[in-house]
Amino acid sequence: MSEEQVKYEVRSPKSEVPEQAHHPLGMSKWPALAQCPWFEGGGERPASPYAEEGTEAHRLLAEAMRGNPCPVKSPHYEAVSWAAEVLKGIENHYGTKFDIERRVEITRDKPDYLKGIFGTCDYCMVLPDRIIVADFKAFGNGEKCHVEQLAGYAYALHCENQIHNASMMCELIILHGAIKQHDLHIISSTDCREMSKTVIKDVHNRKETDRATNDRCQYCRHYPCEETAQVIKAVAPDAIPTLIATREELLANPARIPTALALIEDFEKHIKRFVENAGEAIKAHGAHTVDKLGYECWTLTDPSNGAAYEIRQTQGSRRFADILTVWEECNEMGVGSDQFLKCCTVKIGDIKKTAHAASGLTLKEVDRRLDALAERGEVRETLKRVK
Repeated sequence: MSEEQVKYEVRSPKSEVPEQAHHPLGMSKWPALAQCPWFEGGGERPASPYAEEGTEAHRLLAEAMRGNPCPVKSPHYEAVSWAAEVLKGIENHYGTKFDIERRVEITRDKPDYLKGIFGTCDYCMVLPDRIIVADFKAFGNGEKCHVEQLAGYAYALHCENQIHNASMMCELIILHGAIKQHDLHIISSTDCREMSKTVIKDVHNRKETDRATNDRCQYCRHYPCEETAQVIKAVAPDAIPTLIATREELLANPARIPTALALIEDFEKHIKRFVENAGEAIKAHGAHTVDKLGYECWTLTDPSNGAAYEIRQTQGSRRFADILTVWEECNEMGVGSDQFLKCCTVKIGDIKKTAHAASGLTLKEVDRRLDALAERGEVRETLKRVK
């Protein structure tokens, strides 16, 4: 290892209680700022229930990493236990404990607009030859990219620890708890710095024309902005006959179909937000009733034309958590095992993992063997936006 590679100073972790809760341009906003430099959180949309659940999941994971396992009864047990196993595996491999919920700050840079930005990193460690940063996302399907956020944390650690090796590797790990998958990005400290500079430079030099619609718009304080207004205008009712054309028009000019579908998809996002807000208004101002089973209903009527909408509580289908208990009960009622099993369905993902753990076979081999037994569903065609 060269002298340049070992020339660094590992500083002790900062307090887990930051002096200021959030920096206006903190790293957690960078994935959104990379899409639109005008993004500013705190829109009028009320906080999602997922936000509180996400905070709780983060707390449970931090406790698990400190030696207090997640309670089995917690709805986050599987996601937290999986993430803790991944993180502890990394700790065991390197023989180093993660710093947990560490406040990190970019302490040097030119121009000065990057210096002083800070954020709270879920898990990080600084080793002689690498920086490791991990971030836990309790929800989501893994499609959103968060690499800018973690690159910012890594560069802040590079600054704080006075590392002079610009080519030091940074391992950026995003843990998607809901789907139990992780993304790994390995890039140099220089690349982390350039990624950080690009995001903040775009914010520092932003112009009105830089506004861009994206999947974060509904959380933005500036929504609706000029750009989102243009999207709505493009698919306003008077334009729909052009976009949603007749079959003959589409066949005559098929090249316009992708653009039309993209505009309609963006428009549907705004419509969805309106429906969510309308639902809250109906609950707040609508006529409220409760039926004999205790289910609530809210109805709001427009007196000018009699149009009305209601929100009615219903209950989902029943499910049994313990199939063995159900089998015992059915057996007492004279149901044979063959009859009972024919009534049951299983989740292929769950049974595949169970068979994998029990047999020691690879998931691919288990999947191949189970696939030979599966009944095929109907062939379906799916229209999907790819770009």
